[in-house]
Amino acid sequence: MTRWLCAIVIGAAGALGMAQERTPQDAGQPVADLDARLSELTPESPRLYLELGEEVAAASSSDDGATLARRLFVLAITTGLDAGDRATAGGACLALGELADDVRERRWLGALARSIDDRIPASRAPPEAARTPSGLEASLALTRVRAGEGRIARRTLEDPEIRLALQAHATDAWIARLETEARDWPCPECRNDRFVPDPDRPGDRRLCATCAGNPGPVLGRADLLEHLRVEAALLGVSADAWSAQLAMGRDEPLREADPREVAPHYAIDPALACWRDGQWVACPVGERVP
Repeated sequence: MTRWLCAIVIGAAGALGMAQERTPQDAGQPVADLDARLSELTPESPRLYLELGEEVAAASSSDDGATLARRLFVLAITTGLDAGDRATAGGACLALGELADDVRERRWLGALARSIDDRIPASRAPPEAARTPSGLEASLALTRVRAGEGRIARRTLEDPEIRLALQAHATDAWIARLETEARDWPCPECRNDRFVPDPDRPGDRRLCATCAGNPGPVLGRADLLEHLRVEAALLGVSADAWSAQLAMGRDEPLREADPREVAPHYAIDPALACWRDGQWVACPVGERVP
């Protein structure tokens, strides 16, 4: 079994960056002879990038360690593709997916891995976010906001864990709008009863003029789809079909399964594949690595 089949253990991933001037010791917990091993990496041996990336990812819990591991995995992909080493390139996609916090990122990298190496089964794709109690409660809060049950929804949205669950899938501005919608309901006239006494016909009731018998915010198609997208993400529901992606993706473009897009996506120049004097540089032509 190749090493990329092993589980990769790492803390929360940090911000991405080139980090070309950082020394290997900045990666967090040290990997033995890290500087020397980085200096030995060459595009002719893609698997070495993958293997060292796995060690860095497993040994470090720092942001810089995650950044270095990502770079090594990206270079394993690009050098693996150039060398025709599909197993290494596909495995590096899976390893990179293990470092991704976003479920869509993991799904994309899993699809890339399978497009590179069709021997990788779908079950080997990095796992999507599991349904959690806070995610379930957050999804129920969205349902209650749409139903006009703002008082109950507000209590849920005040929970810090619920907010964290929402922030994993929605922007702060969108969450602020959600809270505003929750504050507007229940209906100030009928209190969500949908009917009110008819002043012209004592003893009878008429449809509430404020909510028109349908309490809750009036959502346009785009707003409703965004509600459903966030709710599905909170529940760990996958929208693998392109039709579902088109329906739920608003105006966002579909990501193509193009492995060559990984390097620019992570702002990494694949031409800088050699480590020399504390930075990533273009590999010297004809250089023999000791």
